Amino acid sequence: MISNPNTKVVIDQSNLTGSGNAALLQSVATVYINQREFRVYAPSAAKGKAIDWLPQFKIRRTGGYFENEEQQDEYKELARHLVKEALEEQSQNQVTADGTHPDGIHCSAQICKQGHIQHRDGMPFDPKAHCTKCGASCVHECQYCKEPIRGSRIYQDPRAYALPLFCHGCGRAYPWMEDKLQTARRLLDHDDKLSYEEREELWNDLQYVMSDPKADLVPAKKKLIEINLAKAGAVLKDVFTDIVAKTSAEIIKG
Repeated sequence: MISNPNTKVVIDQSNLTGSGNAALLQSVATVYINQREFRVYAPSAAKGKAIDWLPQFKIRRTGGYFENEEQQDEYKELARHLVKEALEEQSQNQVTADGTHPDGIHCSAQICKQGHIQHRDGMPFDPKAHCTKCGASCVHECQYCKEPIRGSRIYQDPRAYALPLFCHGCGRAYPWMEDKLQTARRLLDHDDKLSYEEREELWNDLQYVMSDPKADLVPAKKKLIEINLAKAGAVLKDVFTDIVAKTSAEIIKG
């Protein structure tokens, strides 16, 4: 184990475009650990965020007898960990520095966990801020895959921006939509006007519509939802109808 190492990381590139040559690795970073220097490379075919290729990184020692030798000891994992931390910090700083999403098309967005939009127009923001309306903590990236939340398109009127419900990176619900789904499930489980079979069928149909609102069976599934909701309580009807409408609009828009 390396005790109290003196370290420094210099990132060469955080977004990969591919080297165009199968034999040519892409340089990601240079890592200094105590008196040793290491180069960190991504595969030649790697494209997109460098951090997504973390398991495939190759760590090579530079200088002297160990020139270009791939590391296999504790220095390898420490170098990998240091680069991961540096890439994550750089990604966060990019979001807060100029308010531009990494895709270069959208602004970055910051939204509280209750769904109140704080920033979506390209202005810098504090990633640790809390909502000015309800006091809830704010997020600017997906809680699962860490993909930054898209704000308004650059040069477009931010007033036209609609609250996103699902991450465009991994497809999972943002906290405000996740809370709505959990509420819907609890309401469904306690609706004594529906049988167990009807409740399960409603939930399965909703899951189908959410997964792909453009699928061929969606119109039929929506009709089945309407039929099963006919006997449900008024609150459950409103919640399910709202989720179906917003889910379809969100994913079709995306």
